[in-house]
Amino acid sequence: MSIFHEHQAPNPQELDIMVFINIKKALKNNSLKGSAFMMDNNPNSKGEGSTALCSFAALGQMINWSVHPLTMSDSNQASYQNGDYSVSIHRILFEDAQVVNLDEFGSKPDDLIKTAQSISNLSGNISNRKQLVGKYRYRLQLKIQSKSKRFTPKYFVITSATLAIAEQNQQAA
Repeated sequence: MSIFHEHQAPNPQELDIMVFINIKKALKNNSLKGSAFMMDNNPNSKGEGSTALCSFAALGQMINWSVHPLTMSDSNQASYQNGDYSVSIHRILFEDAQVVNLDEFGSKPDDLIKTAQSISNLSGNISNRKQLVGKYRYRLQLKIQSKSKRFTPKYFVITSATLAIAEQNQQAA
C-alpha cells in the first residue's frame, strides 16, 4: 500500500512551505516548542499548525520554504514581528536522500547540507528521478539574530517535518 493511497498528488504548481516563529518565546524558552508552527498551500498535507508538517509534493515540483517572525499581543493575536531580532533559514538537511536541488547556493550536487546566510526564503526543485517517490524526513535549521553586537546568534532545529513525493500523474486510489 502506497503512502499516497488516500491522497492525490498535487498539481504542478509551486509548493509553499511556511514556518512561523514567535522569536521572543523561542528565545525565552530556548526551544521551538510552542513557539513555531508550519503550514503549506497543499490541502492534502498533514500536521499543519505544528512542526510535524508532512507536505505532499510531486516529482519535478518547485518548493519554496519561507520563515516568518511573529509576535503575540496581549489578546493572543499574531502579527508580523519587525523589531531588533530576525529569523532566517540557515540549513536544510534531508536525512535519507538528496531530494531537492538547491543549486543557487553553489553547493556540490552530492552535498546534503545546503547553507545560506540570512535568508528568509529558499527555493528548489524536486528531482525527477522516479526512485525518489516516497516519504523523506528533513531538518530545518533556523537562525535568530539581533542588531545588537552583544547578541550571539541562536540556532533552532525543526526535526519532525517530512516531504512525501509522488509521481505527477499519481491519483488517489
